[in-house]
Amino acid sequence: MDFISREVEPPINFYLSFLEEQVRCELKDSEARLRPGKSEGSVHLDIQEDLLANFLDYLQENREKTKLQEGEITNLTAALKKSECLNAEYAAQLQKEKQANNKLSAALKEAEQQLESNRIKYEEDEAQLLKETDTEIKKLKKREQEWQRMKSTLLQVKERMRQNLDRQWQEEKSTLLREKKSLKQSLHEKEKELKQEKSTIVREKKSLKQSLQEKEKEWKVEKTALTALQKSQSLHLAQVEMQEKKSKSLMAALQKIFEDQVERERFLWQQERTSLLQQTEKSEASYAAQLHANDKLAGDLKEVEQQLESNRIQYKENEAQLLKRTDTEIKKMKKRQREWKMLKSNLLQVKERMRQNLEQQWQEEKSMLLQEKESLQLSLQEKEDEWEETQSSLNARLEGLESQVTRKERRSNWFKKLLPCLYSSTLKE
Repeated sequence: MDFISREVEPPINFYLSFLEEQVRCELKDSEARLRPGKSEGSVHLDIQEDLLANFLDYLQENREKTKLQEGEITNLTAALKKSECLNAEYAAQLQKEKQANNKLSAALKEAEQQLESNRIKYEEDEAQLLKETDTEIKKLKKREQEWQRMKSTLLQVKERMRQNLDRQWQEEKSTLLREKKSLKQSLHEKEKELKQEKSTIVREKKSLKQSLQEKEKEWKVEKTALTALQKSQSLHLAQVEMQEKKSKSLMAALQKIFEDQVERERFLWQQERTSLLQQTEKSEASYAAQLHANDKLAGDLKEVEQQLESNRIQYKENEAQLLKRTDTEIKKMKKRQREWKMLKSNLLQVKERMRQNLEQQWQEEKSMLLQEKESLQLSLQEKEDEWEETQSSLNARLEGLESQVTRKERRSNWFKKLLPCLYSSTLKE
């Protein structure tokens, strides 16, 4: 019995040491150990718990980063909704201004009707009325000329501002398109490189796996020869040790290739994340600048509307003063009805021009706001598409890492299942 135990014990130690080295390479734990159990066919494995915990923390960190990116997309969507609400409020305000203009037109119409009803009373003081009306008409013409000059100046300022905003927006848009195109090309090239490297690693891994299988077959043949030729045991042990060294070197090379690939993927992911963060910051800055320009334009438009409103009020006050004077002083107007008709025609023409100008201005502002809204929506949609592509890419890489972990676990389970078989076969021999 002693002779049999001495013959069987060295192969058992050799199996354990060989499998122990493989387990250390797979788990990256230099202190991992395999030791026989108390019962037959059982083996105990001692590893460090920190390795599994660190890898799970790394996966959790990637999931948290993905959640942060989803939060940024939610913030951009909320900003778009806020912009739409502001546009709706501004449209409602323009509608109110239009209603106020309609009320003013109705008031002017009532004043004209009142003037028509009081013309009979203007016959007694015709000469004095003509003199005062000529003076008032000259004043009104002078004020109208001043108002026209001021209006022309404001329109020129508005046009220059609009041209500057359009030019700035076109430059920013072209810059964003160029950056987006460059980023897409860079991502496409990186994906090609990753696919090529992945295919190379898969081929190398397959080749190494085949080599390991061949070495394992050779080792089994040598094992049978070792059993048949016990006298040449030392020579066979030396050959087996050489095969073990070769297997270790192959496993080390495979492990180094895998670690290099993981490091490259981590570095590429960091670069892509930095590029995406920079692109997001540029987009946010452009969006903030556009909002600031919109606010400034709205302020200028409000000042123009206030000036127009003050001119309307002044015109109404002048008209009221004229009506008051005619009620008390003008008695003769019958011979000058034609001139009053001409004055009425001029007033109607001024009113019509003001109405047309206001309507045209409102239509231009409305179309400009709609164009800006559409451009903001398109920009936000592009950013959402980029975020979705980034998220899908990150999910794909995470699935790749999880699949690698699963393959390692399966390999470890295969080793665990293999240990009892090897141990029982050694006892039988």
